[in-house]
Amino acid sequence: MQPRTLRMKNFGPYLDETIEFGAFSDQGLFLVSGKTGAGKTTIFDGMTYALFGQTSGKLRNGKEMRSLFSKPTEETEVTFSFSHGGLLYEVMRRPEQEVQKKRGTGTTKRAGKTTLTVYDEAGNEKKQYTKNVDSELYQLLHLTAEQFFKIIMLPQGEFRNFLIASSTDKEQVLRRLFDTEIYQNLQTWLKEQTAAKNESIQTKQMQAETLVESFKWFEEATVFPTLTATKNAWQEDLMALSAAIKSQQNVVAQDTDKKKKAETNYYRAQEVKQNFDELEKVRNKATVLAQKQTAISKLTEEKNLLLWVQKQIPVLNSLKLALAKVSLHGDKRAEVQKQADKNAVALAQWQSQRENVKKLAVKLEDQKKALHTLELKLPQAEQLEQKQQILTAQKKDTLKMHKEVTKIEEAIAVLQKDYQAQEQLVKRNNQWQKTMTELVKVQQSVKDYEKLTTTKTELTDNLKQRNQSLKAMEVAIYTLQAEINEAEENYRLQKSNHAKAMIAKLSLDLIPGEPCPVCGATEHPNVAIHQQDSPATVKESEAALELAETNKTRLSEQLARSQTQKEQLEKERVHLEKQVSQISDEMITLKEKIVADFTNLQTEKITGDIFKEITTFASIQAELGQQIETASEKQAELTQVIEKQKAELALWTKRYQDQTNLLAGLNGEIDSLKEHVGDSDATLLRNQIAAITKEISDLSEQLQKDQITGENLKSATKSYAVQLKELTDYENQAQLEANQLNQQVEQLLKQAPKEFSKEQLMEAKVSEQRLSELTEEIENYKNDVLVIKQQEEKLQQLLKNETLPVVAELLTIHENSQAKLAESQQQLSLLKVQQKDNQQLLDKLVELLKSHEQELNDLAEMEQLSQVLSGKNMYKTSLERYVLQAYLAEILDLANGRLQQLTNGRYQFSLAEKSGGGRGQKGLDIDIYDDNAGQTRRVQTLSGGESFIAALALALALADVIQNRTGGIALDALFIDEGFGSLDEEALEMALEALSTLETEGRLIGIISHVPALKEKIVRQINVKTNGVGQSKIALKLD
Repeated sequence: MQPRTLRMKNFGPYLDETIEFGAFSDQGLFLVSGKTGAGKTTIFDGMTYALFGQTSGKLRNGKEMRSLFSKPTEETEVTFSFSHGGLLYEVMRRPEQEVQKKRGTGTTKRAGKTTLTVYDEAGNEKKQYTKNVDSELYQLLHLTAEQFFKIIMLPQGEFRNFLIASSTDKEQVLRRLFDTEIYQNLQTWLKEQTAAKNESIQTKQMQAETLVESFKWFEEATVFPTLTATKNAWQEDLMALSAAIKSQQNVVAQDTDKKKKAETNYYRAQEVKQNFDELEKVRNKATVLAQKQTAISKLTEEKNLLLWVQKQIPVLNSLKLALAKVSLHGDKRAEVQKQADKNAVALAQWQSQRENVKKLAVKLEDQKKALHTLELKLPQAEQLEQKQQILTAQKKDTLKMHKEVTKIEEAIAVLQKDYQAQEQLVKRNNQWQKTMTELVKVQQSVKDYEKLTTTKTELTDNLKQRNQSLKAMEVAIYTLQAEINEAEENYRLQKSNHAKAMIAKLSLDLIPGEPCPVCGATEHPNVAIHQQDSPATVKESEAALELAETNKTRLSEQLARSQTQKEQLEKERVHLEKQVSQISDEMITLKEKIVADFTNLQTEKITGDIFKEITTFASIQAELGQQIETASEKQAELTQVIEKQKAELALWTKRYQDQTNLLAGLNGEIDSLKEHVGDSDATLLRNQIAAITKEISDLSEQLQKDQITGENLKSATKSYAVQLKELTDYENQAQLEANQLNQQVEQLLKQAPKEFSKEQLMEAKVSEQRLSELTEEIENYKNDVLVIKQQEEKLQQLLKNETLPVVAELLTIHENSQAKLAESQQQLSLLKVQQKDNQQLLDKLVELLKSHEQELNDLAEMEQLSQVLSGKNMYKTSLERYVLQAYLAEILDLANGRLQQLTNGRYQFSLAEKSGGGRGQKGLDIDIYDDNAGQTRRVQTLSGGESFIAALALALALADVIQNRTGGIALDALFIDEGFGSLDEEALEMALEALSTLETEGRLIGIISHVPALKEKIVRQINVKTNGVGQSKIALKLD
């Protein structure tokens, strides 16, 4: 990846600056120069913010990087492009920020935005990402922000600090870069798993005890010393219980047979008894049905009568229809006759009005002639009316134009007054610029004061922590001292016991007459009486002595380490106190300077908090600056508006003069038309024409209606004659049909099952519901008689050879057999439940024994593994430290290639070796082998220039290892930030020679420095120039 362009808008000290890194691609080494605080490092902040949304030091976020000099309406934005693999990648990032509304007053919050655009070699856009941009960038770079900072940026002295740092400090840095926290997490996880396994073993022991308490013995209960013995005893008890269950099952089988026999006899007797009872009920029902026979006969007669009437209904309905037709046709014939008579009277009246109709026709012709005369006169009257309306409208327009001219003249006067007011405000700009220059200096001092305050707070917190740690360490040392005293006392006691045991053993082994190995005497008149101890007892005392000695030694070593830590904490505390005191003095001096500078800046006396007053003053000045800027813009706008108003005034003045001339011409035309039209106006003529036109229309309509009326009356006379003849024929035919049906009904009355009159038969109605009810009741009666007869015959057959049984006695026998069976089944069930429960307990105990044994084995393995991973091993090296050693060895291996090239084969890195057994390379300290001296020495002994070269080689190797590990794109750029200020001329020359060798590898190397000598030695430069009030601009120097 090579940087191409970087554009920073309203970012830090830059309002809108673009850097073309491509200008340095042919010769990769260039210098970023400028005064301290001008914004050199901000260039790198812009790159890292575009890629990761963070600045290089993580001291400020995107919102805080917004320029103090940006316009309120403009947004902060950084755009960074780089090339890789024939493609160009462009990242644009805006932070969340508040800007002034473009319309109205107040501010609005703009959300942060990030885009990634990919272009091909021809500059054509291939794809653009607006979502998940950070994820896409990570997939491309495979680097976190922190790794990127370490690879591409060498901050002030940081890599020399890494080179000479302690193993612990190196471990912290390497852990973050290579994400080895996983090994720490693994150690913690193993400890937690070991504790959980211990707890699980204890839980299983308690579960086993609960199982023992829950077991129900079939034979006599017994307590056994071990769980295995308990398991065997349970198995024997379960075998005895199984034999008892088998015996009880035989008893249950016998009782079951007895119960089934008694049950069969009882249910058989009960069934016979039920049949005798049912036979009696059936006979009672038959008696009741015989009593209903008479009523059923009457219902049958009613049903037959209804059926006969139902059969005659079609004839009766035909007769009713024929009579209705006779009545209908007679009524229609009478109605038509009435209408024919009325039509004849109307026709006679129409014929009598013929003379009046002729007079109306003459009047119609006269009105048409009068209408023609008026229509000839109307156009001239309308033209006159139109001219008068135009004249009225033009007079109104003329008045409006006069008002508009007056209005524009007044507006120009107001604008000129406003212009003079804005001009007075703009004249204050020079004084405001001077005030702002001094204010920026004061604000920078305030920021420095705030940084000192933060540093002092952090140091004070660290000092409190050191004091607390010292107190805790003193308590720990006091506790360890007490434990050591107790351990020494125990050691003396165990040593005495061991000596006694050895003396007793040796005294019993002495041969009589032989010299004593202690005193040399051959006789001991007062020999102490000793019991002969077993060898195991002697070994136990020896083991106890060794354990006491080990414990004493361990506590002594722990006390020595604690005292060393206490001394270190005392040194750190004293150092922190000095730093706090030094920063406090700096803060007092800086605050006095702030008060003095601010007092010179403004005339009012400082009465409150200096920092709040500075903030208030800055806000006032910023508002004044905005007012001045706004006034300047408004003054330019007013100039344009006034000129525009003057041009518009001239235009309206000309329009007013043209309108006056138009009015004079219209007045002449109107006078000419009045001479031809006279006193008649268009409205009166139109009203007269409308009245005559309406009268003509009414007369024409009246004559037309009269003609249509006569034709209609004549046509109706003919139609009524035809209708009367047809209706008379229909009426005669319907009467003939009715007479025939009357004769047929008379014949039916003679055949009826019951005497009826003609009127009764015509009005008779048959209820379908009643007919259905009668049919259903009769059929049900017949079915009931048949069913009762069949049931009686069936029961008589079943009870043919039976006598009535005594059911109560058989029920008693049945219930007794049931109770006996239930008792034996309950006993069997209790035995089976006991067997099931005990078997389950036995199974759980067996499973528990297996699991318990396995967990004990697992616990031993886990404890051993935990000790190995945490460094409690023969090498005294944790797994994480071992992995970091491998990473550092890989880094040093790559760094040696560069270091030998940069030093002409003189120097070579190596891991520092510690004395003692084991692997030897336990730490992360780095040594340097000097080929000229032929020996290895500490890296801290290197000179300034040598340290720079060594740190550079180490940094480049670290970058290569990280990129190889992450699989990201190659970063063909390197920025070195202020790493040359402490180098003498010779060391500086050596460093530049080293960098020139890297330039040939195709890397883009930027040196951020204000060292004057570098400006002479490095021709190609990015110059950061400040205007003295906090704003900076960028200029490229290529030759």
